[in-house]
Order: sequence, then C-alpha cells, then structure tokens
Amino acid sequence: MELALKLSQKINEALAVHDKKVRPNAGGPPVMVDVEFKIISIGEIKEAQMEYTMDIFFRQWWTDPRLAHNMSTPFNMAGDATQMIWTPDTFFWNVKAAKYHRVTRENMRIKIHGDGKVYFSTSITFTAQCDMNLRMYPMDIQVCPLTIESYAHTREDVDYRWKGGKSQGVEIFSKEMAQFEFVGAKTLAFVFLSVNKGSFTSLQAFFTFKRRVSYFITATFMPAVVLVILSWCCFWIDRSAVPARVALSITTILTTILLYGSVNSNMPKVSYSKAIDYFLMTSLGFIFMALLEYILVLNTDPRFCTQRRKEERDDKMKSLYKVTC
Repeated sequence: MELALKLSQKINEALAVHDKKVRPNAGGPPVMVDVEFKIISIGEIKEAQMEYTMDIFFRQWWTDPRLAHNMSTPFNMAGDATQMIWTPDTFFWNVKAAKYHRVTRENMRIKIHGDGKVYFSTSITFTAQCDMNLRMYPMDIQVCPLTIESYAHTREDVDYRWKGGKSQGVEIFSKEMAQFEFVGAKTLAFVFLSVNKGSFTSLQAFFTFKRRVSYFITATFMPAVVLVILSWCCFWIDRSAVPARVALSITTILTTILLYGSVNSNMPKVSYSKAIDYFLMTSLGFIFMALLEYILVLNTDPRFCTQRRKEERDDKMKSLYKVTC
C-alpha cells in the first residue's frame, strides 16, 4: 500500500510540471514510437463503397524522460492518456471513420515504467478505404492496406517502427469472415518525402482476403446453367408449337437478365466487365442462340413453308368467298 501511494505521488508530481504540448527530447533526437496492433474481429467488406471494417487493440510505446519515477513497479491505470500526457499524433492515413470504445468506460490503458517508457493501448473500430480490383469477381483476391504515420511531426521530431520488427507488427486474434477467407497480413515501413512538408515515416499493413466461391456457385452459377439447359428443352418441343417454344425462350432470357441485375445490384458501377459478367453474358448468348435456331427452322423448313403457304391460300380463298357473298 505504501509503495502504491509513493508511486502515485511521484506520477502526480511529474504530471504537475508536464507540458503535454511539447514532445519528449524537444530540440533533440526524435521520439521513437513502436507500434503494434491486435485484430479482434474483421467486419464487413463492402465492394460498392470499396471499404472494410476492423476492431483492433492499437498499442504504442515511447520513452518520455519527464515521466521517469525510478521505481521498479510500473504505474498502470485505465484512462485516456491524451488528456494527461504528451502522446504521438498518430493517424490512419486511409481511414474514413473511426471511434474509441467507451463501454463501460474508456477502453484505454496507460503504463509508465520507471525509466519513463510509456505504453498506451486503446480499442478502436475503424472503416478504411480499400481500392479493389474486381475483374476476377467472384474468384478475386483483395489486398487492403492500412497506413499509419504522424499527422504533424516529421521524422526529425517523431519516428515510427513496427514493434518486434516488420513481420511482427500485427497480431491476429480472430480472422473468421462470412464471405472472405483471411489469407494473412504483411507489414512495411517507408519514408514519405515532400518538398514543402518534409519527410514522414509511414507504416503500412496489408491484409489479404480471398473470396469464398461456394455461395456464388449455388446462388448464381448453378441457376444460370439450369436456365441454359432449360432453353435447350425447346429442341424437343414440336416445331409447330410456336407459342410454347417462343414463351420458353423469352422466359429464360428475361430470367437471366434479372439474375444479372441482382448480381450487380450491390456492386460498384465499374467501367470494366467482371468474370461473373462474362459468364452470365455467355449464358445469355447460349439462350439467345437457341431462340435464333428456332427462328431459322421456321423460315427454312420446306414442310413448314408449304404448310404456311397453304394456310395463306386458304385465308385468301375465304376472304374472296366473303366478298362475293
């Protein structure tokens, strides 16, 4: 108990003279910030908006000599570090929306070691931009990035690196998804140079998702194949049954067009054709060829032509008979 009170007293004394607007080592070497995050869950990937959602534990480590308390026991508490001490102005470059979790209170943790090393962890849900290539849809593989860097400080003030090395910056807790299979994550660090703004250290994580095709086999590919086979049933219907054969062909054509529209209803209006578009257009082509085959039969079969000429002659005779009467 006495140790805890003494530790709390030292932290309070340090916070009393701490200026959170000034970075550690101001005017000296840059603050090295180690970054790591743990993926708790992966949300929905929306092709129409080209975005994905994740829940993560975002963790940062840096050293602030002003907070050193020279005690063997680290100071540990739950709270928002941005309200008490200087924290890195880390931001996600391609994130559209994000929020902190605050149930039942701030899901944040601060740990200050005796040498002034600070650990700050928080729970975040974010929605990030992902430029997708849908040419192979639904057999596609998407690689979605997440870029991290300082918003205001250049490398001369704040520098970043992955905790534990480039290959250990991302920890996966849960990777189950409904429509995609999570293949893996890869990390990268590079320096972004700007003539007017200076150089910034950027950390990138790339998440690879492979789409599961089983749903599309039962919901799209099999119905399209059945419609093509159904259109071929016209070949076994008597050629004189014109309404039956034409109605069957028109019905399968309209159903294929409806299936094509339902598949693309939740997709972005891209300027190129996808793999599923080629498949459905090919299916529509087979159905249309079946209808075209019957039209050719009606216009080239000698027996049908003779019967048609006979019917036309009988109609003329009936009309002449009515006129003379």
